[in-house]
Amino acid sequence: MSTKQLDGKTRKNMLIGGVENLRQNSEEVNDLNVFPVPDGDTGTNMVMTLKNGFRAIEHGEGDLATLSRSFADSAVFGARGNSGVILSQFFRGLAEGFAGLGEADIFVLADAMERGCACAYRAVAKPVEGTILPVLKDVSSALREGLSTLHSIDEAVTLMTVSAKEALEHTPE
Repeated sequence: MSTKQLDGKTRKNMLIGGVENLRQNSEEVNDLNVFPVPDGDTGTNMVMTLKNGFRAIEHGEGDLATLSRSFADSAVFGARGNSGVILSQFFRGLAEGFAGLGEADIFVLADAMERGCACAYRAVAKPVEGTILPVLKDVSSALREGLSTLHSIDEAVTLMTVSAKEALEHTPE
């Protein structure tokens, strides 16, 4: 059975999986980073930022809006490094897109992704290609373009994952 609506419980599970996945791959992300300097801590900073967000929701329940806002606020206040600030702003934009909602369909998810992307771009004085920013933009665009063929949150997440991997392959260019 596919998930038609994104609710607080599903969102929390997605965040748990995402934080853990990034934690397990943080060294690879550290090694990927070469802009603006190869500082070797991008993955670490992103994990620390997301863990701050997770601490705000790990013991609580709530609807989509409440959970998203709590996670984003804590990520913003605990952001580490440039990568953490950009990532936290992305989650802030997502939370704005889910404001007032107990659950969201794929159309609301697409709107929230666009808000998240816009917030992430605004967090950087001079946005540069080859960073997380164009990956977020490509994922958001792919979701918007795919709405006519998608029928569930599961399909949307799969599309976003594939789009992110494709966009990541082009970041060195």
